[in-house]
Amino acid sequence: MKFEQEISNRIRDLRKEKNISQEELAFLIGGNLEQNQISKIENNSRQISAYDIYRIAQALNVSASYLIDGKSTLTELDKICNYIKIQYENTGYGDTHYSIPIICIDKNLFKFLYNEAQRQVFNTMPDDIKSAWRKKDIADFNKNNLIDSNPLEFVPVTKSTVYPSDLNLVYSHKDLINCINQEFNQAAKKCLE
Repeated sequence: MKFEQEISNRIRDLRKEKNISQEELAFLIGGNLEQNQISKIENNSRQISAYDIYRIAQALNVSASYLIDGKSTLTELDKICNYIKIQYENTGYGDTHYSIPIICIDKNLFKFLYNEAQRQVFNTMPDDIKSAWRKKDIADFNKNNLIDSNPLEFVPVTKSTVYPSDLNLVYSHKDLINCINQEFNQAAKKCLE
């Protein structure tokens, strides 16, 4: 089998494994690759550039080297960094400027983690139901295992900021606690819709 055909087959097989259409893949890639061009790439009737391989790999959440040789070079940390990362946003007023860390988390991962926390809270729920719910969440995560280009963004706040050891400070932070809870629950609601 020709080298180019192997790449085409891997792209097609991964797309089908992730249960997405050629149109959806084209949308995830963005730019100038349309559905008909994805079809031509998968049928090996269009030459694929290194840049196309890179963009398709990003959209399918694999390494470009995997598309080329079928071997994954992503470490576990590389995979995790595809789903959660920290970036800095500059803000300020007047002569004062700050770099605020923003945690960006993939919506599919957030949904899974949120439901995992909910399962731990429901003490009265039978274990077999929790197990079935978890299996469904894992299957949903794997089915939708595409990196969301519009992740949820949170400003990290340490536990000691909202729950200091000095109990007198708890009440002075109640607005912050309410704001955190409200924003977190709104984010969870959007992911669960």
